[in-house]
Amino acid sequence: HLAMTTAKLGNRILLVDDLVDSGISLQEGIKWLYSHYGTEIEEIRTAVIWYKACSGIAPDYYVDYLPDNPWIHQPFEPYESMSPADLAQTYLVREV
Repeated sequence: HLAMTTAKLGNRILLVDDLVDSGISLQEGIKWLYSHYGTEIEEIRTAVIWYKACSGIAPDYYVDYLPDNPWIHQPFEPYESMSPADLAQTYLVREV
């Protein structure tokens, strides 16, 4: 998803993601930006919350460096702690 704060993209871009693990998402995002806006871009910088050491790309900015490769429990993923039965209950259609 491309979100912008102005009508035009501009020539200096900050590409933001939640984490960099393998680095593929950031690399593909950069490649996509250059393929669609390459003539307009002077600089792309990257920012993430979590930067794993195993990543194939180093972000320009990050909040938390993770020297190993832990599973990250993100706050918007409540289903992570649900049992399969509880998860199934959330998708049952109830008759009114």
